[in-house]
Amino acid sequence: LLYEYKKSDRIYPVVTIVLYYGDKWDGPKSIGDMLDADTDLKSSGYLQDYRINLIEVNNMSDEELDRFQTDVKQVFKFIRNRKDKEKMSGIIENDPYYSNVEKTAHDMMAVYGGLRGYKINEADYRSEGGGINMCKAWDDWREDGRKEGREAERINTERERRRAEKAEAETQKAEEKVKKAEAETQKAEAEIKRLRDRIAQLEAAGM
Repeated sequence: LLYEYKKSDRIYPVVTIVLYYGDKWDGPKSIGDMLDADTDLKSSGYLQDYRINLIEVNNMSDEELDRFQTDVKQVFKFIRNRKDKEKMSGIIENDPYYSNVEKTAHDMMAVYGGLRGYKINEADYRSEGGGINMCKAWDDWREDGRKEGREAERINTERERRRAEKAEAETQKAEEKVKKAEAETQKAEAEIKRLRDRIAQLEAAGM
């Protein structure tokens, strides 16, 4: 029967690994971490405290990275150092791996490496080995980022210029209103003075 298990039978091991690409893992790392602190099960000796195999990519040390023997090492190194553009440039330039990156590895670096808005025409970056030349792609991405930064700065400058012109126009308009109000006030004061003088003349004439 399917449910029968013999003493001589063996099973294949299954290992579950959690890859975390955030800045710092602050969630539970075991069953025990998910239980109330005062539960009796924690100290009973009966609880199997299954722990997760957690790999925090952004917080891996060089020694931990060196344990990987496949291209996962370079992918994780890229993701871990993505925020330091100068350091990342040095890593890419000095490691021959990045001149011929497999498509799946490249896509993973692009997604988890934070290359926002990054798009690639594979034909333009195809290496002699058949992979993708990440060195050229990285340089072009950084240059595109610089262009976007310069364009954003130009747009912001233009926006501030328009705001300044609008504010200046509103100030001039307000000043014109003040001048108009002052002129009307002077005109009213002159009319009042004229009326007072006329009244004084009439009184002097005995009228």
